[in-house]
Amino acid sequence: MRRKNENSVKRKESKMSKRSTGKMRHNEKGTEKPVVIIGKNGPTDRLVKEIHKNLDHSKVVKVKILKSALINVSTEEIARKVSDATNARIVEIRGHTFVLYKPKKNRKGIYNTPLKYSEER
Repeated sequence: MRRKNENSVKRKESKMSKRSTGKMRHNEKGTEKPVVIIGKNGPTDRLVKEIHKNLDHSKVVKVKILKSALINVSTEEIARKVSDATNARIVEIRGHTFVLYKPKKNRKGIYNTPLKYSEER
């Protein structure tokens, strides 16, 4: 009898530890693998559409740039082009990867939070 009860307690504990809040998921996004990879052709229209679609779905997207795309331009320049094209904010740039954030729209089509750092662009 004790073994069944011990196993059920362990299962309940493991289920509880797997749950995460919205803030936890948002913070874990930095440790996730990149969703989109920019190749030697740079940020093409198709790639920007794909990033835009992912931003609409999950608000935060991690993008990696291959070395072959960085011949004449820097990571910051590519990140800025993509963020301008998708109307998203650059959260972080680390090495050849960057993270974009775009808040979801409310019913009227207006963003819930204003862009704070739009003057820097």
